[in-house]
Amino acid sequence: MLKNQNCLPGGGERFFKESENKKQSLKPHQKYQLISALGWPPALLCRITEVSKSGYYKWLKDSGKQPKDYEDYLLVKEIFEKGKKKLGWRPIQMRLNNGYGLIMNHKKIRRIM
Repeated sequence: MLKNQNCLPGGGERFFKESENKKQSLKPHQKYQLISALGWPPALLCRITEVSKSGYYKWLKDSGKQPKDYEDYLLVKEIFEKGKKKLGWRPIQMRLNNGYGLIMNHKKIRRIM
């Protein structure tokens, strides 16, 4: 009975076969870069790499853009670094309002940080 419990299923296959495959798989944005670089028909490559065509085309459209909050990010980062990286969202919000005349929601500041 113990001999049967210690045997590997399926003639030697491992129990954690699925988790081993996850370590080796590419992330979707890496697959999109591969599809773009190869130059083959995207529909075929999307099917082979198991990603959606709509996801690929969305990535292709958004890949050249900067994030919409990038300028705000740079401003918040500058204030944060001037404060020796010890400021929270409240002092940053006050400095944005008083020093730059810019009103920014505290939730946006926290998201950027």
